Amino acid sequence: MMNLDYKIINNNIRKFFNPIKNRPLNFIPIRGNQTKEHFMKMCDTAWDVVVEQGRVVVVDVELKSGQRPDIVCVDLEEPIAYEIMKSETQKSIDKKKEEYPFKLIEVRI
Repeated sequence: MMNLDYKIINNNIRKFFNPIKNRPLNFIPIRGNQTKEHFMKMCDTAWDVVVEQGRVVVVDVELKSGQRPDIVCVDLEEPIAYEIMKSETQKSIDKKKEEYPFKLIEVRI
């Protein structure tokens, strides 16, 4: 069962997301700017977070701080970002983790 605490969801969206770029909840847009491999891993990860864990996510959004995480779980007091990664160096991953305003989980292809 999904946790639909809209107060937490709305607070997180207002606090962290660029409002022009917001996406619907639990929706994955199909766009041509990513590989099929990346898209399928994003779908698989979102499935695990939404269906298996019962969380609420937004996908492919822009944060006010400028980052663009692949998936963000927004129904927790402290959101969690999931970034699909294939060829990133440990240095670039560590830099991303420092810059994000909340926890970032790397998901390897």
